[in-house]
Amino acid sequence: PIPAGFDVISERENLYGWSEFGLPFFWRDWGYNRKEVRDDRVDFFLTQGWAGEHTLTYTMRATLPGTFSVLPTSVFPMYADQFWGRSASAQVTVAPEQLTPRPALAGDIDHSCTISNFDVQLVAAAWPQAVPGRDVVVDGIVDLRDVAAVAARRGAACSADLPLPETAGDTVTLGLTGPDATQVLGDEFVVTVRRGAAGAVDGVALQLAYDPTLLRPVRVQWADGTSILPLGPVVDAAQGRLLFGGYNLEPSGRGASNTGAADDVLADVVFAGIRVGAAEVRLTAGQVADDAGRIHNAAGAAVAQVRIEGEQTFLPMIQGD
Repeated sequence: PIPAGFDVISERENLYGWSEFGLPFFWRDWGYNRKEVRDDRVDFFLTQGWAGEHTLTYTMRATLPGTFSVLPTSVFPMYADQFWGRSASAQVTVAPEQLTPRPALAGDIDHSCTISNFDVQLVAAAWPQAVPGRDVVVDGIVDLRDVAAVAARRGAACSADLPLPETAGDTVTLGLTGPDATQVLGDEFVVTVRRGAAGAVDGVALQLAYDPTLLRPVRVQWADGTSILPLGPVVDAAQGRLLFGGYNLEPSGRGASNTGAADDVLADVVFAGIRVGAAEVRLTAGQVADDAGRIHNAAGAAVAQVRIEGEQTFLPMIQGD
């Protein structure tokens, strides 16, 4: 159990070492060890253990002064209801003069003192809402700028921070293409978002406008071969707006990017026709993140047009005498 007034630092314990050449690694202590850090406790999983005294350790950071109770540790077999034992309880005292201010690390959502993919996922989960704890750049709303600010600084730590990405501010052109043929009422069709020019695109956040009386968004499909952390989608059927985005988590570190050629497909947005008529899908707002986490405004180079027609059904005519 984690005593009040402390935060657990997520780290790996019981590291493995290497034996002779060609032989598999071995654990320095015993068996297989996996540690899971939770809100109120740390769980250890061991596959082997012998009778006697064993010491399992994990690192905590004191956050509040005072005297706190350390509850007993319980031991039980995995996947069984048996109970094997419990340790003694204790108390720990943290003197005020022993506390040092925790270094500020923008985007460290899980308070692990490091920036990881998990922090990026936590920020992305709040898109596009006003969540103060996830608003890394502090502009009032969680947008692609916040996701990129965390993703571009993966690997940063309290002891070795990295600067926030620079501001770009220019415009990147994206293309929209719709289906060539007339669509039948009720069928699904694709509106494709394409790169307007060659370059690095690590993330996008887009807003499409459509006629909600004629079209219904179904899903967003990202280009093959990419590891995309999705943003949304959020459908505003009353206003005819679709907000969606994604960030490529494949790059490892700064400078890596999802580089592509002009007219390459970024995403396919699947719509369905719900009423007969001529409809448009238009890019009305958007952001694009490059490989350094810089944010560019997105503009649509074209409007995707589609015509929905009803299906004609031919019935046999029977004429009686």
